[in-house]
Amino acid sequence: MNLTINFGGTGHGHVTTDPSGIDCDSNQANCSYSFNTATWINLIPTAAADSKFTGWGGLQSDCDNGELFMSGLRSCTANFELLRFPLTVTTVGQGKARVGWVEERNPAIIITITR
Repeated sequence: MNLTINFGGTGHGHVTTDPSGIDCDSNQANCSYSFNTATWINLIPTAAADSKFTGWGGLQSDCDNGELFMSGLRSCTANFELLRFPLTVTTVGQGKARVGWVEERNPAIIITITR
């Protein structure tokens, strides 16, 4: 029985399984592996340093808790979201600061400081 792992969200991460078979990163659109029928599979998500794992999704409700029984084709989605951190910029005297945000697959913060 084939298990396919898809990735959702704005973050980054990695998924493996127990028993082994799936070993893929979120930079791949998806990955799959054929497990024996009637096998219990544990999905193991690991978030990248800039992200957090936010849960499982998929057409089968047994994807929800990360444990599924291979009784047919399965497709689960690992959702990762980027971590967000507050940023405070304080100027002293006559200085000015402009903060911009570039939100792409790999976001960046741009700070321009002028006198």
